[in-house]
Amino acid sequence: MYFLVQGKLKIYTTLPNGKSLLLRFSTPLALVGDLELVNGKEAMNTVESVSKSLLLGIGYRALQNTYAENPKFLHFMLSQVTHKLYTFSNLSSLNMLYPVESRFASYLLSTMGQDESSSEEIQTSKLTELADMLGTSYRHLNRVVQDLCNRDIIRKVQRKLVICDLEQLRVIAGGNIYE
Repeated sequence: MYFLVQGKLKIYTTLPNGKSLLLRFSTPLALVGDLELVNGKEAMNTVESVSKSLLLGIGYRALQNTYAENPKFLHFMLSQVTHKLYTFSNLSSLNMLYPVESRFASYLLSTMGQDESSSEEIQTSKLTELADMLGTSYRHLNRVVQDLCNRDIIRKVQRKLVICDLEQLRVIAGGNIYE
């Protein structure tokens, strides 16, 4: 199991049809592998670092031998699992019920850099992959990007997207964020 102590992780699942679906972003202090520890099943999601990250790993056997009966550790694990359940529930509705523009705005806000002006991970060359994760076509996502550029909410700078109007982007996201 890993403890994320610095950075940001993107968690997504790849379906049997080859498409991916974004589940959430994790920030410190988050756990990776906690569900697998509890249920003993193999991981089904992909975890990818989107910024410089630091994770501390502890073997499952050591955790089971040392902390399996520790109430404080179990309470911490429970709080992490309930947070994942809560975010999964909210983001499932976001992925299914909100327009692509809102999903894309939420994604941009989730990947925003520390200075709140640019999104380090969004490069225009990755729009095909991103469209997949947001459950839309590349063409539709590209139209959304063009529309946001035309409205001066974002702009393309070389191969990156830069946020120009953070408040308007938050309005479009409707308070939703992939975290």
